[in-house]
Amino acid sequence: MNSDVDIFLVRPSDVTENDREWRGQVEALADQVFEWTGNHAGIAEVGEDELERLRQERPAIVESIRVDAVDIAGLPVRSFLRKI
Repeated sequence: MNSDVDIFLVRPSDVTENDREWRGQVEALADQVFEWTGNHAGIAEVGEDELERLRQERPAIVESIRVDAVDIAGLPVRSFLRKI
């Protein structure tokens, strides 16, 4: 059974959502995930400055990440979630 690969990205505060280089990197990551796994990447992206909103609103993705996350690169996601 094929399933997408869910990826949670935190965009650095000094990079805008529409930054050309950032968008290219996200698209390249999605393409590479498909090449590696044969499954599509479902990418959820938030800016560093949006983490406070996640702390306050606690959308369903927060609990999903807390339970199911596997760290691949960067700071461990649970270090962010301790603050949420």
